[in-house]
Amino acid sequence: MSLSHMGTVAKIVAASMGVEVVFDASADTASTDGTRITIPTSLIGNGDARTATLMRGFIAHEGVGHIRHTDMAAWIAFVRDASPLGKSILNIIEDIRIERLACRVYPGIKRILDETVEALKPEGFFDLPAKPHPAGVVTGLLLNCLRAEELGQPLDPIPARAMAFKLFGVSLRDDILKIARQGSRGRSTAEAVEATKAILRLLGDVANPATSPKPQPAQSAEPKDDQVGEEGSGSEGKQEASPSQRQSLKQRKSAAQALTANAKECGPSGLEEITQEAMGNSIGASQSLTEMPRSIVAEPVQGWRPSARSAGISRTLSRKLEDRLQSRVDEEDFSVRGGGRLDSRRVSRTKLLDLEVFEREGEEAPGLDTAVFVLVDKSSSMGSTMGSSDDTTEAVALDVVSALGDALARFDGRGVSFAVEGFSDSMTAYKPFSAPWRGTRACLGHYRASGGTDFCSACFTAIGEIAKRPEKRKVILALTDGDVGQISLVASIQKTAVEHGIETRVVFLGINPDAARCMATAGGFARYGVANQAEDVPKAVFAALEDTF
Repeated sequence: MSLSHMGTVAKIVAASMGVEVVFDASADTASTDGTRITIPTSLIGNGDARTATLMRGFIAHEGVGHIRHTDMAAWIAFVRDASPLGKSILNIIEDIRIERLACRVYPGIKRILDETVEALKPEGFFDLPAKPHPAGVVTGLLLNCLRAEELGQPLDPIPARAMAFKLFGVSLRDDILKIARQGSRGRSTAEAVEATKAILRLLGDVANPATSPKPQPAQSAEPKDDQVGEEGSGSEGKQEASPSQRQSLKQRKSAAQALTANAKECGPSGLEEITQEAMGNSIGASQSLTEMPRSIVAEPVQGWRPSARSAGISRTLSRKLEDRLQSRVDEEDFSVRGGGRLDSRRVSRTKLLDLEVFEREGEEAPGLDTAVFVLVDKSSSMGSTMGSSDDTTEAVALDVVSALGDALARFDGRGVSFAVEGFSDSMTAYKPFSAPWRGTRACLGHYRASGGTDFCSACFTAIGEIAKRPEKRKVILALTDGDVGQISLVASIQKTAVEHGIETRVVFLGINPDAARCMATAGGFARYGVANQAEDVPKAVFAALEDTF
């Protein structure tokens, strides 16, 4: 079975949709407070492809739907004192309303939500039991009909319509649907609330006709023979109920039962609760993984420079990387020269290898279109010496980061953006993506080796950050001298990240090559390099960055 790490799926999908997701070990269920989505850590284990589909659908529904389109104040004001049926009806109507609006703003959401509903169908969440509670018939009617008929989702509303007909009749059934549609097509949560109240009032009128008298249907001018006989017999005033009367009594009883139902009898309603239950049934045991606390260095250290002893590494790495980047940009520039209209008067120039045969050049080269997140280990072990030299691993790593920054900064605005953060038990941002390298380079002077090496959580956090970037290519380059942690967890995270276009490359500093190869292979890293001496660092970095640019 192909496993995906659900926490990574959530981080990447939420970032691509511009939604904030946080993981909470104390949370029992996933939820939204109107600004962000909270997911319990029990839902960030491994799941199959279907579970990943459910996670995408859940985030799309909650983030692009509820966070952007639900008025939480109006919602809370109603559900605070609402009956279980009232809450369920509002769930359904508001879900349809916000999904409709979400699809208008972000058309790709429709496919995601359709796939989510399709994935839920086999588990029977939308099916009605053979003898459902009347409240479940109401919610089943709204859930299936509105999703199928209003959103065009792959559900069959006919069984729910038939069941509602048996309990409530044609007129009441259709009135309920009519009112619900008005709410689902509304522009605000308040309209969904009013539609919910109207449905509850309608059911109340049916359940208690004495409180809301309505004209009684006219009696037949010619009563049936058996009715006449009973009326004239004087037998304790009893008479057999007509079919219409029996139907009326059945409707009254069903309406009363629906209004007094408990939450379980109302059945599933909101897509969020359905997807949560389905994910909970199929996600593997929770794995120890948390987001790291992060801080940003506010001020650079005046006069900070890389160590003189390692300046050669910096120059060599910077020069080679610049050559690689420049050659790639040159290739891009060359490849777009054919983007204009061919000028027949210039075709003969091709004999002289002159490619300027167009009336105008094509548009500007697309550039490298790459985001690089440099992640440097700052655990206490980085303070030890590296190999036979007097250089500490910390000093060498800072020279590498400085060299990378100098090279990448030359292409800032030409398709390359980058960030630099250190990690141990927490993360420190020395250069955010949005900050210029010139003003942040000396922030590396705040680097201090201390703490442990929580590579998994650091990588997990970095994936969530780089997933927000608009660049087509997203690369995390990690420099570490420690163990990458639980290898199965690392592999699960990396596999899921790669499926979403994010690749992690690692430079192992001062580690046995065999151990590094084992970690890189089992962990699923795209590329890796190993350096046990300071002079080996440039080669190791290029081995890790091979084919990035």
